[in-house]
Amino acid sequence: MKAFSIAFAALFLFFGTTALAQQENLDPKWLEINKQMVEAFGEENLAKAKEYGEKAIEYLKKNNMTETRETATTLNNIGMVYYYSQDLPRAASLMVQALALRRKLLGPDDPEVGATCRNLAEIYKSQAAIFLKEAERIQKLHEEDDANK
Repeated sequence: MKAFSIAFAALFLFFGTTALAQQENLDPKWLEINKQMVEAFGEENLAKAKEYGEKAIEYLKKNNMTETRETATTLNNIGMVYYYSQDLPRAASLMVQALALRRKLLGPDDPEVGATCRNLAEIYKSQAAIFLKEAERIQKLHEEDDANK
C-alpha cells in the first residue's frame, strides 16, 4: 500500500504536528482526537479512523466550532478515510464541505485549499473511472445484442 502511505504522509503529517497546534492555537482536545484518527489511518485501520473522525465532528459541533480550521481539517481528513474505504459519495460530500470551509476561512489561494482541491479531484477521478467502466460494459452489452440480431 505504498500509495496509501504516501497519501498519509502528504495529507496528515502537517496537520497532526504539535508545532501546528502551538502556531495556530488549535483546540487541544480536538488535536488529541485528530491524532488518534491519524494514527489509526497510518495503521490502515480505516474503521477506527472513521470512528475517531466522527468523534471529532461531534466534539466540534458540541463545542460550537463548526466554522473553524479544526472542522475544515477534520472534514478533509475523514473525507480521505472514506476515499480509501471506497465510499466515494461520502468522501466527495465531506471534501466539498472541507473545501467550502477552507475557502471561507483561509481564502481561495491558501495551500490547504489547494490540497483539498487535489483531494477532491482524486475522488472525482475515481468516481469517473467507475462510471466509465459501467458505460463501457453497457455499451458492450448492446453491441453484442445488435450483433446477435
